[in-house]
This record gives sequence, C-alpha cells and structure tokens, in this order.
Amino acid sequence: MKSKTPKKTVAKISVDPIGGTLPKAAKSPKEMEVQINRRAYDLYLARSRKNGDDQGDWFRAEKEIVGAQRQL
Repeated sequence: MKSKTPKKTVAKISVDPIGGTLPKAAKSPKEMEVQINRRAYDLYLARSRKNGDDQGDWFRAEKEIVGAQRQL
C-alpha cells in the first residue's frame, strides 16, 4: 500500500546573481539608498574585497535595486 506524501510547494522569490534574495519594495528614498548601499557592499565582498571599483559596485547595485523595484 502506497502512503501519500503531501506535495511540497515552493515560494517564488527573486534571487540575485551572487546569491541571496533581492529586497522588498522600498518605502522611502532613504530606504532605497540603504538597500543600494548594502547590495554594493555585497558586490564588494563577492570581489574578494578588492579595492578600486567602488563606483562600479554602486552603479551595478543601483541598477539591480531600481530594476527590482520596478518589477514589484
């Protein structure tokens, strides 16, 4: 006799290319700036903390966060 196992449901979430989840909608410009700052720091860490591309990290983070906000 087969036992019935419940079906597992998987929640759909956005995942960034480096790993982790993208933030929820920002409620204010300041909150969005904080999200961009955190994401830029994550990108810096993903580059093994190599200096020299802080602006590139910021612009990439800004593009990702603003793009994610538009999809919400």
